[in-house]
Amino acid sequence: DAPAWILFGILFCWQMPHFLAIAIIYAKDYEKGGFKMLPTIYPESRRTSYVILFFTIALLVTSLGLYILKIAGIFYAIGAAVIGMVFFIIAFQVNMNTNKKNARRLMLASIVYLPLLLLLILIERIIS
Repeated sequence: DAPAWILFGILFCWQMPHFLAIAIIYAKDYEKGGFKMLPTIYPESRRTSYVILFFTIALLVTSLGLYILKIAGIFYAIGAAVIGMVFFIIAFQVNMNTNKKNARRLMLASIVYLPLLLLLILIERIIS
């Protein structure tokens, strides 16, 4: 069903900014361990930050899919849009200045974002 695909899409899109933020933070450790990650293969490139931004935008659009398909209501849509925009702003900061500090902020934001989004889904189901 469509709701299951949307939830899959949310988790799939969420994991990319989260994982790549970790990869930026620990790029030297991954390199020492022989792991090929975007920040280790292209250390001076903005590719990693572009991928983060792409999947963040995809995450925002996907999360609003529950509202678009009339599975969730306006409470969810507004909440998802607000936390999504905060997440986007933090991801955009990584895009503008890719460093460990911004990557750490993105990683922490991703850890907060997903439970908040799932909580919004639960609250929406309870109030509707």
